[in-house]
Amino acid sequence: MEPPVSDRWALADPRLAIDLLSTLRHEHDAVVDDLADAHQAAAWLRDRRLDAADGAQTPALLVRLRELVRRLLTTAVDGTPSPPDVVAQISRLAAGAPLTLTARPHPDGTVTVERASHGDPDATLMADLARSALILLAEPARDRLRLCRAPGCVLFFLQQDPRQQWCSPTCGNRARVARHYARRNTRQDADTGRG
Repeated sequence: MEPPVSDRWALADPRLAIDLLSTLRHEHDAVVDDLADAHQAAAWLRDRRLDAADGAQTPALLVRLRELVRRLLTTAVDGTPSPPDVVAQISRLAAGAPLTLTARPHPDGTVTVERASHGDPDATLMADLARSALILLAEPARDRLRLCRAPGCVLFFLQQDPRQQWCSPTCGNRARVARHYARRNTRQDADTGRG
C-alpha cells in the first residue's frame, strides 16, 4: 500500500476563474470592482490565499486577465467558438510561470506535496489564474458553467441543480420580482388601451 499524499496542491482550482470574474459585479444598482486599487486587489488575493508582489501593477494585470477570461467563458456559455487571440493570450499567461512540485516524506510514511514558487510573484499569480480558466474549459464542470440571467447581474456560476438559473437566491428573487412587474405592466397597458 502506498503512503497517502496530501492534497495541499492542485494544478489549479477552476473556481478561481469564476472568483476572478466575480470581482466585477452590480450591487444596489452600482458597479463594484474588487480590483479597483492595489489595496482592494491585495485583500481579494489574501482572501483566496494567493501570492503576488506588492506592486501597483497587480490590479491592472488582474483586470486585464479578468477581461480575457470573461470573453473566453462567455463563448463557452453561449456555445460559440472561443476567440483564438484570447485563447493564445490566456495560454501565454498560463505558461508564464512553470508549475513545479516538491515532496517531503514524513516519519509516519505520509508525503506532503507542495507547489514550489520560483521567479516573479506576479507571473506566478497570473499563471495560476490563467490555468484555472483553461482547466475550467477542459473539465466536465464546463457543462455546468452558466451566466446569471437576473436583471443587472453579470456573474458566472457553476450550476448545482439542472433547474438553477441564477447565481444566488437573491438574484432568483430579483428575477421573479422583475417578471411580476413586467406582467403587471403589460396587463395595465392592455387595460389602458382598451379604455
